[in-house]
Amino acid sequence: MGDADREILVATDFSASSAAAVAHAARLAMESGARLHLLHVIPPADRSSGQLADERRHSLERLAGVISADVELALKTVKEVRVGRPAEAIVAYAREVGTDLLVVGTHGRSGLRRLALGSVADRVLRDSPCPVVVIRNGDDPQAAADDGPDFVEDPISLESPALDLIDRGRRLAATDIHIDPVSDVKYLVRMRMDGRLVTYCGLETAVAQHLINRLKTLAGLDIATSFRPLEGRLQLPAAIDDTEVRITTSPVAGGKPCRCGC
Repeated sequence: MGDADREILVATDFSASSAAAVAHAARLAMESGARLHLLHVIPPADRSSGQLADERRHSLERLAGVISADVELALKTVKEVRVGRPAEAIVAYAREVGTDLLVVGTHGRSGLRRLALGSVADRVLRDSPCPVVVIRNGDDPQAAADDGPDFVEDPISLESPALDLIDRGRRLAATDIHIDPVSDVKYLVRMRMDGRLVTYCGLETAVAQHLINRLKTLAGLDIATSFRPLEGRLQLPAAIDDTEVRITTSPVAGGKPCRCGC
């Protein structure tokens, strides 16, 4: 990102996790000079037109308070309220505006359960026309690191975040999945589709490292070995064992990148 033509969208339901997402999106917009779109979606329900108008007005008033006055003065902002199923409305708005980046919040202490934690974030990740950053409530690099032991999963189940990612790539016809460190607190997940490397989502460092360790475990690799390249073949559950997946990891200055080839 680098000019005022860039568009950043953040969706909020006014929860604590949404507040963390809004703060992150506002910081990115400040740094890049992008326009910030603040979107709230009112779920469909039986209500009169007058009730809906009142709810829209109330939501716009609440949107006006999600960022501080001094931050708003420094930004170009658009506030929008839509009615519909949240995930569908968020993706539709992102397509309509031509959003360059979409930021959503997710509930939960560990920041990720099935790669997206929460049905709305999960569907947005699947259908978004642009890169998505998922921010959890109280997002904090140190807190994220402390959360590591709380990840518990069946290594041979598609409920495993590692295998869920493989399955997503498989359904998107990706030939490679790259998980690369881009800073001390963030990794980038990219997929190679039709010969092009496409950004899929961003992950906290603790989440990404956990994901890589699970993939190494599935391939029978030593997760304690961090200072030399490793390569192996993943053991997959019956639901996706028609796909052969190889993994390659290598140490770099900013972390440990991982490549999965289908």
